Amino acid sequence: MAGTDLLALHKDRFWQTAQGPRMDTGAMVAALEYASGKTATVVGKPERPFFDMAIKTLGLPSNQVVMIGDSIETDIGGAQRAGIEGVLVRTGNYHFLSESESGVTPDHTIDSIADLPVLFS
Repeated sequence: MAGTDLLALHKDRFWQTAQGPRMDTGAMVAALEYASGKTATVVGKPERPFFDMAIKTLGLPSNQVVMIGDSIETDIGGAQRAGIEGVLVRTGNYHFLSESESGVTPDHTIDSIADLPVLFS
């Protein structure tokens, strides 16, 4: 693989399906990194360029943008490192890694996106 780059959209460990959690891309990326001896460049969440592009596309300052997601590391941690407020929703991927395990503290935590109007009122 000399002369090639290894790119990944993300390195998430799990994703939630109706049948329960399934292994996500992270395990496959780790295998490719091991086999190639290269470290993958992540071009999606939680990397800063992903969030910077979103902010630029919205045409708003980062303090007027909020990331709402269920992954404490990928959604909330990535957003906060980019200067964006993070709202953690306790659904989907939330169950895989708690706030205490991740070291990330969400700005807000809600049980459902249905709680957003109350949060922002």
